[in-house]
Amino acid sequence: MDPSENATNGASLSSLMDLRIDDLMGGPQPPPVEANFEEDFSDIEKLDIIKFGDTDMAGRLCVTIAACRIPDTIDYNKLLRYGVTKLDKICESDYSLVYFHHGYELIAKPTWKWLANCYRSFDRKFKKNIKGFYIVHPSTKLKMVFRLLNPLVSVQSRKKIFYINSISDLSHYFILSRLDIPHEVLNNKAACHSTRIRNLTEHINKRKTKPSTTSHRNTNNATLFSALRRG
Repeated sequence: MDPSENATNGASLSSLMDLRIDDLMGGPQPPPVEANFEEDFSDIEKLDIIKFGDTDMAGRLCVTIAACRIPDTIDYNKLLRYGVTKLDKICESDYSLVYFHHGYELIAKPTWKWLANCYRSFDRKFKKNIKGFYIVHPSTKLKMVFRLLNPLVSVQSRKKIFYINSISDLSHYFILSRLDIPHEVLNNKAACHSTRIRNLTEHINKRKTKPSTTSHRNTNNATLFSALRRG
């Protein structure tokens, strides 16, 4: 292939993913982030981006991450420190990670350098006991990112990555009523992949409820998913 064509393809991929690849390729890399139990993360905690305490089918702790809850003003470096600090408390035991990608296109994007540092910060201590990284509603862009980061990811770690295209597919691995799934994800067109699910979701949305809380979301989710299991 002509070198100029390679350059053109690389530029188009960088533009497609809206990530600044020059940040990754140029200049010194920042040191991996370490847990900091003295830092105040109350502003990050209240956003409910990262949630702990749910369990998978085997009873292992599950960590959920929701892209749709990331505000444009987020400090990604602080978010990374928060994630490392929180996971440091549970990574000695088996756990699973569920990432809801829906909503990512609407938020301010992290840099390539940050993504690379994110992977390096979650070192072997975090990776050895993770039993699965489940990416829900992955976009083509996200899959490209993972392919480009393959040189940084071990073969063993790649085997733990699962792309989940629908909420019903996620039910093969988790009891859905135990997961804190954002309303934005449930209302996502990809999640409502059938008339039955769409009608159930609309019924939940039309109910007159109090302002949303985590426990109330779980109650609504349980109603939807118990009906799905019966079907």
